[in-house]
Amino acid sequence: MVYQVIALKHRPRKFSDVVAQDHIITPLRNAVESGRIHHGYLFSGPRGTGKTTTARVLSKALNCETPEKGEPCTKCTSCMEIAATNSPNVIEIDAASNRGIDDIRELREAIRYSPLGAKYKIYIIDEVHQLTSEAFNALLKTLEEPPPHGIFILATTEPQKVPATIVSRCLKFDFRLIPLTKLIETVEAICRKEGVDIEREGIESICVKADGSLRDALSLLDQVISSGVSKIDAPTVAEILGLVDKRMLLGISTAVASSQPINAINHFSNFVRMGGNVEYFIDSLNRHFRDLLVIKLNVKEKSFDGIADEMLDEYRAIAAMLDDGQLLRILNILAELFAGLRRRTADPIISVELALVKMAKLDKTIDLEKLFKAEPERRALPSVVDDLFQSHQIGPVNDLGESTEPPEEALPKTEIPVENPPTHISELNFDVIARRWPEVIKELNKKKKTLWAQLNGSVPVSLSGSNIKLKVEHEGIAKSANLPINQKLMEELTTKIFGHPLRLECTTLKDKLSQEREVSSAEQEYSAAITGDDIVDRTLEELGGRLLNWEPKDK
Repeated sequence: MVYQVIALKHRPRKFSDVVAQDHIITPLRNAVESGRIHHGYLFSGPRGTGKTTTARVLSKALNCETPEKGEPCTKCTSCMEIAATNSPNVIEIDAASNRGIDDIRELREAIRYSPLGAKYKIYIIDEVHQLTSEAFNALLKTLEEPPPHGIFILATTEPQKVPATIVSRCLKFDFRLIPLTKLIETVEAICRKEGVDIEREGIESICVKADGSLRDALSLLDQVISSGVSKIDAPTVAEILGLVDKRMLLGISTAVASSQPINAINHFSNFVRMGGNVEYFIDSLNRHFRDLLVIKLNVKEKSFDGIADEMLDEYRAIAAMLDDGQLLRILNILAELFAGLRRRTADPIISVELALVKMAKLDKTIDLEKLFKAEPERRALPSVVDDLFQSHQIGPVNDLGESTEPPEEALPKTEIPVENPPTHISELNFDVIARRWPEVIKELNKKKKTLWAQLNGSVPVSLSGSNIKLKVEHEGIAKSANLPINQKLMEELTTKIFGHPLRLECTTLKDKLSQEREVSSAEQEYSAAITGDDIVDRTLEELGGRLLNWEPKDK
C-alpha cells in the first residue's frame, strides 16, 4: 500500500473538521443550509490555514446528494468524487501555471455547459493573484454575469494583488493563522491516531516552527517520524529540524542574566557546529526573551502559550533575574541584530556573538522619572548608581576630559584643625577664610555636586565686609555661582562653617592658561543657563555627574 502523507491523510472532509476558522465556517454552512449561494467567493490568508481545503468542502456541500445541516455527507458519489479530485463538476486550476488569457477563455467556454448529475459547476482557482492583467479582465465579465449553475472560488495568499474589480464581485473571507494552543492540540490528536510516541515539548517545538500553519506543522511531523526514532523527545526534534532547543535558550538567557557572556557564546557555538541557521537562532532567541518579558509582566498567570508547564518555573526564575528595562534593551539589541543581518553588513556569527556580549553586560536600568518625582528627603539612589559614583569620584579634568587628580593613596592626608567658629563677623579675617575654605567646598560636595564641580578649583582672593571674592576659571562659572539659589546655599554653608553668612563675588582667572580657554560670550551665557537649569542640576546631582562641555542649540 502506498504511503499517504499525514497532511493529506488527515485533511478535513467536513466543515466541522476545519481548525480554528469558525468565523468563516459558520456563515458558509448557514449559506448552504439556507440556499443563499453566491456566485463568487474569495478566500485569502497565510499558507496552510485551510483555504483550498475549505473550497473543496464547500464544493462537496453544494453538490452533496444528502447534506445534513449544511454539512456534506462525505458518502455520496459526488462527495467521494470530489475527495478523490476526479469530479467532472469541480475543476481546480493552478493560476501559477495557467495564468494566461487563453486559459481563462477556455474556462469561460467550459462553464457554459451544465454540470453532470449535480447542481453546480464549480471552479477553484488557486493562487489567483498570479493571473495576468489580461486574464483578470477576461475573468471579470464571467464574474459579472455568470450562468446560474456556475460558481467561482478564488484562493490567494496575496489579496492585495487581486484587482479591486474582482474583489468587489466576490464574497471575501480572510483566513487567520491558527493559534499555537489550537495547533498543539490538533497535532497531539493526530499523533495519538497515528500511534506516534512524541513528547509534548517536541510537539510544541514543531508548532512554533510552523508559525500558525497546520499544513507546515504536519509536514514537519512527517519529517520527524521518518527518522525512525521510537520515542521522539525535544532534543531529537531540534536536531532533525535544525531548531533551537528550549534548553539551549534557557541556558543562554541564564548566562545573560548572570553576566556570563562566554557561556552564552558557547551555547551559540554548539548550535552553529550542529549546522543551525543563524537567522532562525536570532528569531528563536527573540521569541524566548519576549516570553520572559510577558512572564515578567504577568507574574500571576498560571500558563503561557508555547511554554510547557514543567518549564514555567525555570522561565519565572530567569525573568526574576532581569528587570523590565533590561529585557526591553535586549529585545532592541536583537531587533537591530536581525536588521543588520538582513542588510548583510557584517559576518553573522561574529555579529551574534557581539550581541550576546552586549546583552550579558547590560547594567540595571534606573527610572529617572520616578527618581525625580520622589520626595527629596526620601529620595535614595539605587545601589547600582551609588556603587558607580563611589567607584568613579569625579575630580579636576584636563582639556581632554582626563582626570588630573592623583590617586587617593598618593594624596597626603592632612588633618584640618577644627576651630570654634567665630561668633561675630569682626572676628573673621581673610587668613581664616582662606585656610578653612576647603571645608566649605567639602560641605558643598554633600549638598550640590554641580556647584561643587564648578567651585572645586576656586581660590579666595579678598574679603570685604561679608563679601568674599573668589577666583574661578571662566565667566560661565561666575554667572552660575551668582545665581540666587546658589548664593543662598553658599550663605547657609558659610554660616555653618564660620558662624556668619558670606556672599560670593566671583571673578575670572586672568592668567595665560585661562585666556587660552576663554569661551565666547554666547557660550558663557548658555553655560550659565544650563548650569542653572533645575532639571540639569538635579540630573547631574542625582547621578554624580559633572558638566564638562556644552553646545548652544543653534550652533
